[in-house]
Amino acid sequence: MLAALEDMPLLETFPAFGRVLTDSRGYLWVEDYQLPGESVPAWTVFDSQGRVLGLLDLPPDLSVFEIGEDYILGRVSDDLGIERVQLWPLERSGP
Repeated sequence: MLAALEDMPLLETFPAFGRVLTDSRGYLWVEDYQLPGESVPAWTVFDSQGRVLGLLDLPPDLSVFEIGEDYILGRVSDDLGIERVQLWPLERSGP
């Protein structure tokens, strides 16, 4: 199997983004595509007019479930594969 993988050509391009979510205000959260080896998910937040409201780096390995008015709810797994639910505070600026 490894021999077959060694002959596989490398990709020249990658997707522009990963996941897309909406929050409680109707803002669009777009996750940058994570290249192999990257562990910090970067998100861009857009308003309903398509304007960028901000950029955000979330904790490594946080799988986001929900984005509320003042929190981000997600799941993380530790080195042993044990999953935990985490609630992170979210401070918004502006309206």
